[in-house]
Amino acid sequence: MPSTEFELLLLTAGYGKMGTAPAQGNRMKVWWTHSTFRRIEAIYSPDGIVVITAYHV
Repeated sequence: MPSTEFELLLLTAGYGKMGTAPAQGNRMKVWWTHSTFRRIEAIYSPDGIVVITAYHV
């Protein structure tokens, strides 16, 4: 999914970006937090244009 679309969905739902870190395969890991729901960890392509996977942690 395009990262701009993914991030708009999360921001609209009340999530906020908590932090980033390098991930396996030169990818980028991004954590999203919410006051009510569990945190989301998302894996982005190396250039940050595509969200490859996202899951609750």
